[in-house]
Amino acid sequence: MGQSPSHSPLPPDFDPAAITEAQITEIYNSFNPFQPLEPGDRFYVDCHAVRGNDNIEVYA
Repeated sequence: MGQSPSHSPLPPDFDPAAITEAQITEIYNSFNPFQPLEPGDRFYVDCHAVRGNDNIEVYA
């Protein structure tokens, strides 16, 4: 299931205001948005609670 904030992979002293634009770019470029997560991946975030319902439309 999704991670709770207490299980964050970030160190407790992480300061988002201290990150540079170059670091953000490096992080962004290190991921492939077209590669799906594997089952059980620790980066999965369960968004079910904020998506409203499970009615998914599939268009052919």
